[in-house]
Amino acid sequence: AVWTVLNSPDGSTCIIVLPTGCGKSTCFWLLPTFTQGLTVVVVPTVALAMDQKQNVSNRFKNFSGVDPCFFAADDSPEITIDKIKRKKSRLVFASPETCVSGKLRRVLDGFARDGWLRNLVVDEAHIIETWGVEFRVEFQILSAVRKKWLEESSGKLRTFLFSATMSPRCRESLREMFSEENHVQEFICQRLRPEMKYFSLQFDDDEVRWKNLLEAIWRLDRPAILYKTKPIDAKDLHKRLRDEEGFQRIGCFTGETGHSERKMLLEAWKNNEIDLMVATSAFGLGVDKADV
Repeated sequence: AVWTVLNSPDGSTCIIVLPTGCGKSTCFWLLPTFTQGLTVVVVPTVALAMDQKQNVSNRFKNFSGVDPCFFAADDSPEITIDKIKRKKSRLVFASPETCVSGKLRRVLDGFARDGWLRNLVVDEAHIIETWGVEFRVEFQILSAVRKKWLEESSGKLRTFLFSATMSPRCRESLREMFSEENHVQEFICQRLRPEMKYFSLQFDDDEVRWKNLLEAIWRLDRPAILYKTKPIDAKDLHKRLRDEEGFQRIGCFTGETGHSERKMLLEAWKNNEIDLMVATSAFGLGVDKADV
């Protein structure tokens, strides 16, 4: 997979599908090592951007000139933009919204024209087909923006789509959106995940449901994530578990969580200081945690 990525020709599109834990991130972390120019990694959540930046920074600490960064609207965006503009960073993690219509768009347009934008990476690329339809359309709009950048780069921009889970239908959709004349390199290595077990139980009574939830929390292995659909519901569950049930090693992470708290929670999560994370889909996707 690494060989395929590093040897992809100018202007090409490459789909890489590898099982969880088999080195997808390593493939695009290596890109700025062998590329004089900017590599933009589009990620679905701020939590994943923070996690990726932290992990890759440790690997590049003795390698000058890369200086990875991530763009977040609530984390000194002007400083980050200035750093990217001055070409002090060659690896940036950002959301599709930032690249399509946010503060990074104009900068990346200029870099495409002057040849500094060399690699566009989409991590968890299956999200383009699912979230991109209605939930976050910028994932699909990114394909049109990418085509513009490719033209302005005189056909040199390379595109990489990474995922652990990608159906044949999803790959077909991505080929149509992110390649010219359906010309794509693919490196597909998928496997069954026999360690995964799913249990489902529906409740008509909230109190019975609560009783069973508490039993599951007490008995199941930790660390664990408790998912809710809406931020307000996640906050309510977190408060009830903390104040009524006495759980102390517990956090709450949603799209409304502030930057400093996000950073603190992610650090505590990685350091095994949190047993239970109450969260929305803003947390967890792609974040490396071997024992969750």
